[in-house]
Amino acid sequence: MEEVDIPKKAARIILEQRDAYLARIQGDGDPGSPMHGTSTLSTPSSSRHSTPSCPKMTEESVFISLRFGEAMEEAIQLKAALQKEGHDAYLCEVAPGANIKEVVVQRLAAAKLVVIMGTKTYGAPGTVNFSTKQELEYILDQEKPFFLIKMCDNFEDEMTKFNLPKSTSYVPWEKGTPLPAGVVKSLIEKYKSLF
Repeated sequence: MEEVDIPKKAARIILEQRDAYLARIQGDGDPGSPMHGTSTLSTPSSSRHSTPSCPKMTEESVFISLRFGEAMEEAIQLKAALQKEGHDAYLCEVAPGANIKEVVVQRLAAAKLVVIMGTKTYGAPGTVNFSTKQELEYILDQEKPFFLIKMCDNFEDEMTKFNLPKSTSYVPWEKGTPLPAGVVKSLIEKYKSLF
């Protein structure tokens, strides 16, 4: 097979279209699904060309970016609420000795949407050479769609204030409180808008 050099964005679009097609002809991958393992080639043409439903959020498609010491409890609540709705998101859990930077970069690169848990020091340099500062820079540089959950009145870091100004669309969530009603619904709607 001959290799062809195509732009990354074009390759991503082709792969997304392939994945949507495969999902449509193979079902949603759920063994309990009536469509699992079946092909729509034997179905009437009217159903064959129907618009596929929005894919579910998964650990591969949605990345939660947060300061561990500031928003881990809330991120766990959010992940659990998404799972109750049949969705999911990646919340970094790196085993001791593993390369957190490598894992985070791989997951961020694969993500179709990033959830930013915007606490006071989000985007500020961390105590190591890798933190939400680099994550935010990558998100913006790669033009990753993001969903901001603002958990403070004002960011402490000036670059974060610059990159996520008050005019940035967000949903509020006061740190230390239960997940507000409507956050999961808004997140699902944002995800659907990407397709």
